[in-house]
Amino acid sequence: MFGKGSSLKAGVLGTFAVLVWAADANALNVTPTIMPVAPPTDVTEGMTESNTAIKLFLETASTTVEGVVVDILAAGPQVFDDSSDLASLGSLTITGTFASYMLHLDSVGTASRTLMGTVEFDRNIVAILLQDVTRTAVLTLDDSDDDFGALGTTYPTGMASKRGLELDFNDDFIQILDSKTLKVQFSVSKAVDQIRVITQPVPEPSALLTFAASGLIVATAARRKSMAALLS
Repeated sequence: MFGKGSSLKAGVLGTFAVLVWAADANALNVTPTIMPVAPPTDVTEGMTESNTAIKLFLETASTTVEGVVVDILAAGPQVFDDSSDLASLGSLTITGTFASYMLHLDSVGTASRTLMGTVEFDRNIVAILLQDVTRTAVLTLDDSDDDFGALGTTYPTGMASKRGLELDFNDDFIQILDSKTLKVQFSVSKAVDQIRVITQPVPEPSALLTFAASGLIVATAARRKSMAALLS
């Protein structure tokens, strides 16, 4: 059980976490069909729906992994609009410290929706995981949820969820425009479309750390002053 001091710290740290997300989301340049949001509690089918926007959220700002299988390694401008584009890449893995974002589209009910949008990250794109549903060898999204998934977010799992993309120019495609910019098209009806974008890690926001520390000091001082007034 937390005491008053622990509750105060938890509140400040919670505010700090929101500020970190907000600062990072504001650093992204997106087209109107891409909507930056805080990490949802549930991104399984029917839980985070929209007919007008692909949701974008930061899953982790910095996590260290070893040998995680990915579908695409970013290497200059590239277009992926057919499953054969992935087959030619062979087996790919990443090791190091990275940030992770998820792009998610789930239409309302069973409505068919096709949305296209562009997002420019403020750090270089390293890799993309899209779990192409026409391939069954590696469920790259499922297998990387433990490493990159947002804390407290429930994800769909298994082939039955059809959470990845089925690459086809008339359906789903991914285009890497430059080292930081990604263009996507998602087409959904009875399932969710999701991809995981791995970038260089988010630098520690020193200004926000200072703000959070200052808030804790001010709040603690105010509490002590109030206690002193009551005892005088």
